[in-house]
Amino acid sequence: MNIHPWFFLLATTAFLSADVTLPAIFSDHAVLQKSTKVPIWGKAAPGEQVSVTLGDVKAGATTDASGKWMTTLNLSQTGQGPHELIVQGKNRLAVTDVLVGEVWVCSGQSNMEWRVGSLISSKEEISQSANPQFRQFTVTRETAETPADDLKGAWQIASPETTKDFTAVGYYFGKAIAKDLQTPVGLLLTAWGGTQVEPWIPREAFASDADLNRGAEALINQKNNWKPLMEAYLVAQKAWDEKYQFADQNPGTLPDDTNWQPLTKESTPTEPGVAWYRLPLPVTAEQAGKPFPIALNSVDGLDQIYWNGKLVAEAPAKAGSERSRRVYSIPADQVKEGPATLLVRVFNSRQAPMMEKFEGNAPWEVKVEKIIPLSAEAKSSRPVSPGQEPNSSGIASFLYNAMVNPLVPYAIRGAIWYQGESNAGRAFQYRTAFPMLIEGWRKKWNQGDFPFYFCQLANFQTKTDQPSESEWAELREAQSLTTKLPNTGQAILIDLGESGNIHPQKKAEVGRRLAQLALTETYDRKIPAQGPVFKSAAVEGEKIRVTFSHTEGGLVAQPVPATYDVDAKEGQTAPLKRNSPNSPIEGFAICGADQKWVWAHASIDGDSVIVSAPGVTQPTAVRYGWANNPNVNLYNTAGFPAGPFRSDDFPMKTRNAKYNIVPPPVTK
Repeated sequence: MNIHPWFFLLATTAFLSADVTLPAIFSDHAVLQKSTKVPIWGKAAPGEQVSVTLGDVKAGATTDASGKWMTTLNLSQTGQGPHELIVQGKNRLAVTDVLVGEVWVCSGQSNMEWRVGSLISSKEEISQSANPQFRQFTVTRETAETPADDLKGAWQIASPETTKDFTAVGYYFGKAIAKDLQTPVGLLLTAWGGTQVEPWIPREAFASDADLNRGAEALINQKNNWKPLMEAYLVAQKAWDEKYQFADQNPGTLPDDTNWQPLTKESTPTEPGVAWYRLPLPVTAEQAGKPFPIALNSVDGLDQIYWNGKLVAEAPAKAGSERSRRVYSIPADQVKEGPATLLVRVFNSRQAPMMEKFEGNAPWEVKVEKIIPLSAEAKSSRPVSPGQEPNSSGIASFLYNAMVNPLVPYAIRGAIWYQGESNAGRAFQYRTAFPMLIEGWRKKWNQGDFPFYFCQLANFQTKTDQPSESEWAELREAQSLTTKLPNTGQAILIDLGESGNIHPQKKAEVGRRLAQLALTETYDRKIPAQGPVFKSAAVEGEKIRVTFSHTEGGLVAQPVPATYDVDAKEGQTAPLKRNSPNSPIEGFAICGADQKWVWAHASIDGDSVIVSAPGVTQPTAVRYGWANNPNVNLYNTAGFPAGPFRSDDFPMKTRNAKYNIVPPPVTK
């Protein structure tokens, strides 16, 4: 094949004349941080001269050998705008309607991601939200194995049409900042529901901790090796099924009405084979003619979904290799008003064809179609599954790479963070992982110890009658310990949660508490910003004196409400049962040398609380709010709640849980 030499000349010329480009974050309606150093960067041809202008501020740069360029603007004296950001190389770019003000990163999992439009009280707020100086850049969900240069996203201006999509916590935080400072505010929303902290940490940061680094490497390796292992497994599994005649023989044959049992632990199949699960589902007039969602919490095997006796969906072949959640949708044309029947057929030749209920106490029934006896030879030769493919959003650094790294080094004032629910099972390790994230981000941004304010986990789950250990309490303790890092602070949310909804509705108060921290610590406002913080505990005879800082004029025992929120969106509440009915303060527990905790009587004495309990004559330790969903009512006069704490150092429930979530291979 002969290639004309002009080809190389044309190709080289095209490369050298590459247009100047900007990453997505520098787009119309952007908010730039009011600062002496505001980085602006992009790409062009290698060696190209690039100039950047905003108002009367101008800077230049020359691209490197890879075509990348960066410069900084001094916007410390620049007015709010709007401005045009002009980038000139061989071509000219104009980014319009650019403001100069305060920029905050908003990150974490679903409680940061939760939109204003998802709040039951948001209708009026949204209708009055027009504010051309308040904006949000929403980063599109992506994962990446290596750090990315750019991302997908767009700036939106707060208005009745767009505010519904703003992060609710960030919206109320930014609104308070904008009102107090009378300045434009830009939010950079980069969040993903259900994620752990490790995927948000820069990869090189893991080198400082052997356990976390080991878990990160294990997950990355499994991700890289999973597909060929699964392909080989499926081939071997098919051959095994054929050899031992364990292939599914009767799919599509509907069961009769005999031998159905209510689905309980006792009636759940325990041997390999085929089982049917049945659920009556009345369809309302409102649901009729629309797709009907079906979510099965946990299916172990190959499942088929029948709606009124007709097959409508089934899992792909590889789904049967591991227990997992299934989500289906019944086609709209099959959803008729009136009684309907959902049938789920599960086949598993390896182990019991199990399925967990998906609608609380819904009246599921189960019927075993057949049992497959496994011979000793069949058991010993059964192929071993490589397990489920690791979810990219759960792998160390994969979210940082795709959703944070491309934002660096965009000039910011600071960050707010709401995450931790997904790390509660490894709360002790969060003591290391969370500070690792903060320090890792700060190192990457190269902007010093920028402010980092975060939400302590709200109260959640069933209330307990007796003092007990709690993973969520341990996670809150890990968050409190993180405030040892400079320029950090936490908003206590122990009074804002709901027992039955992990996404509590009181996001406006969450945003306000974060804003109080920022206004006080970052913007030097002389206002209260947090509740009482545990300082010390001293034994005084049969009592323990607990002292606090940040009492803001005094401690207060607020009235204990008669009910608590179960699900505010649904209007569900429940009667609150007092743990210490005769005590002014709820939530304190005390123990002696036997480490047996009992609810305590607690009363305020100046900036202290005196704690005691009948039968505990030689107390050794005290706890407050130490539960998933504790009863608490200790505040300061500024109206901020005291955070949960403990004075003991007893072994933690999560002490040995490690970041190594690679599921073990399925045994033969």
